[in-house]
Amino acid sequence: MANASDSEKTKVDRLGALLRELNRTHDQYAVRFMPIITFNDWLDYLEEVLTESIILIALDEFEVLEGSFSRGQLCEADILEMLRNLIQHRSRFRLLLSGSNTLDKFQKWSNYLINTKVFKVGYLNDKESHQLFQVELIRRWFSQKTR
Repeated sequence: MANASDSEKTKVDRLGALLRELNRTHDQYAVRFMPIITFNDWLDYLEEVLTESIILIALDEFEVLEGSFSRGQLCEADILEMLRNLIQHRSRFRLLLSGSNTLDKFQKWSNYLINTKVFKVGYLNDKESHQLFQVELIRRWFSQKTR
């Protein structure tokens, strides 16, 4: 019988294989010039293949997006609308935004990031990070009852 770590390693290996397949099959032109459509296709594919899984999308240092918006590298409305759509319509996904700033500093984001919860967390060492992701997030966010 496989232990929990073997099961987790299998899941990680499977996800890695999925990501490599997506990278191989997606047209790099589409990734560069139609990122929202390509990202939504990728989410569709993950939902199809990972049929019973709840999937966490984590964006660390989310405030870096603001700089990309102001430089014109990303379209703010498109990205924020995509995040809102993800939160509202893709029940098998969870979105985690982390950074050194709070969402209070990004007022225009509040119209898009509805039905969200804010948790203030300080610096975490490796053991504490593991505890947060392996126990707390699973208990709080990955239960189907939270939707």
